Amino acid sequence: MDAKTLGKRIHKIRINNGMTMAEFINLIDGTQHYKRFSGTVNNWEHGLNMPNKRRLKKIADLAGTTVSEILSEE
Repeated sequence: MDAKTLGKRIHKIRINNGMTMAEFINLIDGTQHYKRFSGTVNNWEHGLNMPNKRRLKKIADLAGTTVSEILSEE
């Protein structure tokens, strides 16, 4: 899975859940430090880097799917 495709999927998950970046990072990391992590979510969504395994699992849980499904090439 390339980072750009994963980023599009992460963006879609966030938007489908009606979440702002601040709400999303709070749910994924349990932090209120949005300014510190907003660049992180932005970088994921633009395919500049990928979330670590722990964060990816939380994103999959939010989407009601598995990490394997999110990373699938389909």
